[in-house]
Amino acid sequence: MLRCCRWYLVVGLGLGVAATGLIFFLAWRDIFDTLVNEEKALVPGTVFYKEWRRPTVRPLWSVYMFNWTNAPAYLSDPRASTATFEEVGPYTYEELSEMVDVKVFHGNGTIGYRRRIAFRRWPSTQATMAATPEPNITTVNFAAVGAAFAVRHLDYGAQRELSFLLHNLRQHLTVAGPADQLLFTGYHPDPLLARWRELFCRPPNASDAVLCQPERLAYFRTLNSTRKSSPLYYYLNVGIRDRRSYGEVNLEPCARGADDCAGSKAPSVGGFTGDLFPSRIDRTKPLALVLVDLCQRLSLVYDRETVVAGIVGYRFVSASGPGPSQPTWPPRNNGSGPFHYGMVNSYECTGLPLFGDPVRSDSTANRSAEIVLVLEPITGTVLKSSISVQFQTVLRPNAHIALFQDLPVVNVPLFRFTRHYQLPEGSTHRLKRLLHLLEVGHQAAISGCCLGVLLVALAVIYSLCKGRCNRQKQKPQAIPKSSSDYTIIGTQLSNNGTGGC
Repeated sequence: MLRCCRWYLVVGLGLGVAATGLIFFLAWRDIFDTLVNEEKALVPGTVFYKEWRRPTVRPLWSVYMFNWTNAPAYLSDPRASTATFEEVGPYTYEELSEMVDVKVFHGNGTIGYRRRIAFRRWPSTQATMAATPEPNITTVNFAAVGAAFAVRHLDYGAQRELSFLLHNLRQHLTVAGPADQLLFTGYHPDPLLARWRELFCRPPNASDAVLCQPERLAYFRTLNSTRKSSPLYYYLNVGIRDRRSYGEVNLEPCARGADDCAGSKAPSVGGFTGDLFPSRIDRTKPLALVLVDLCQRLSLVYDRETVVAGIVGYRFVSASGPGPSQPTWPPRNNGSGPFHYGMVNSYECTGLPLFGDPVRSDSTANRSAEIVLVLEPITGTVLKSSISVQFQTVLRPNAHIALFQDLPVVNVPLFRFTRHYQLPEGSTHRLKRLLHLLEVGHQAAISGCCLGVLLVALAVIYSLCKGRCNRQKQKPQAIPKSSSDYTIIGTQLSNNGTGGC
């Protein structure tokens, strides 16, 4: 009886192990997702939070400039030749970013912050510059073109006043300077901007235009000169209420400051910035991307699976969007004009004639930026990203400004860049270990189920075999006859001495 109970215990143990393995197999995905969400939680004091505030992995920008080689000949007689441009570069820069004025709003599950960005030449580029002097690049006089663009809707008197100003300051349609000056440091000193602000930066003129701001004028918003943080205040959703909204930001600026905005209604969500994404990426749904620094709002669609550093990821590419010259940035709340908070002094952000086109030879492409984004689908980690944009300006004649009177309509490419980011080797190894933990959990659960089923099967087989052996031992056998008793057919023989002859 005791042995029978022991085998019942083995069967119960096997069933318990199998049930535990099955439950663990079904629940392991949710357990793993919880571990991932805790790893990615933006909680002050954690390693992930510190990396988010001051990223140690810095994207690289490869910038190419366009040198206008025949600018004097073309502008003097446009019919005799065509505008010729030579691509110079690449000039490689390292992006240094920092999140400042950070505040946690527990009421709506967001983190508010401003962003500060600076650029630094890549060490290999600096070595090349030290060996050979950097040549000047001939391009359009962006200050003069921007001033003429800003007053194109003003009256005749204002445009003639700008015409005299350009003539008195001996401004030309082209300037020559190094790449760093054109991109970041800007014109300094620039008497044109100083006089412009005195004449046109008073109401009812363009008092809120970017040319009226007390900063130098460059293609990028003098980030390396002022080191100021963006006046745009971001609200980052940390996914407390809905994990699928993790990494989304709103686009509304907070002119009153973070304290006033904290008491207002929770801001609307705009999309992802390209740095943080939720777990469990659904490739059937497009990703809404807002490039705040480039004043672009795009949609990314799934392209295919790809492998980056041994990790399988989903590759998303930019879908069709607004035309290259159409503003894609929302107006201010009071409807007074566009934002001027972007990284580039583009038409969408600042109202200056700097238009972004995709870096593609395909004429059917109707996008403002060419973006490739590779995401690890389980954790939502960015494995690789690439953003390519080319900026140009359009020179148009203006009968009221002498410098632009005899000017033909010509598209002038200014610069293009590719922003490249890839997950570093150390983070790649950690991500591989994390994904391996997911596989180990599944394998352990399956092994537990198999072990439980095996124990039950062995117990049943052993009990069946044991019962069969016992039945064979208990079966009755025939009693053998004595050797002294035997008969011959028809005759009874005996050895007891009776009945013989």
